[in-house]
Amino acid sequence: MKRPSAGNSRRLAAHLTPMFQNPAPTPLSFRKEAQIGRALASIVLLLMVCTLAFGQKSGDRIEVFGGYSLVTGDFTGTYADQNTHRLNGWEGAATFKVNRWLGATADFSGFYASYTFPGIQPLTIRARSLGYLFGPQISLPSARFTPFAHFLLGATRVGYPAPSGCPLCAPSPANSLTFAAGGGVDIAVAKHVAVRGQVDLLHSGFSNADNQLLSRYHETNMRISTGLVFRF
Repeated sequence: MKRPSAGNSRRLAAHLTPMFQNPAPTPLSFRKEAQIGRALASIVLLLMVCTLAFGQKSGDRIEVFGGYSLVTGDFTGTYADQNTHRLNGWEGAATFKVNRWLGATADFSGFYASYTFPGIQPLTIRARSLGYLFGPQISLPSARFTPFAHFLLGATRVGYPAPSGCPLCAPSPANSLTFAAGGGVDIAVAKHVAVRGQVDLLHSGFSNADNQLLSRYHETNMRISTGLVFRF
């Protein structure tokens, strides 16, 4: 298959790079986002401090979760057709349970996207994200079923490897404030093992420039995860 010439690569780079670079926010939008971030961070920090304070009176327990995760929309801006595309990936979390119903959770997840431009073979744009979120989790344990709910706040970083077929088209990595609100249920299958089903409202603020127009792609999505929980 014929690769694009050096001249075509330069033209493609000039066209594609603005699509995937995050434009600098205006001072007003930056201040507003910073204020919201500080307020949410303060709430999460207060809840986690209260969680640890109350936990001094009870036994501790650790829960570790790992499994498959799906996001219902592309927040990376990789898919240039701007249709809805699901992202596949993984999620892992650890919860420090300070008593039977209250815990502090650290949540990590990664998602991957790939898009090949029609008629410009083999030009393929790829993205990979890493999210890290923290916050309180409330659960209602029983012998078989343990429903839970959480609010998690943190950030997501998206990196773009050099596209195949156009080494000059290397979009810059981006970071965004991110939060997840939701919950799920753990179904015990053994003494220290459970199967988890979880659904979160996942929000991030990534934005891309396309033809000098600011477009925000799928900022709010559903994150659906399932996997195994191990308790210690």
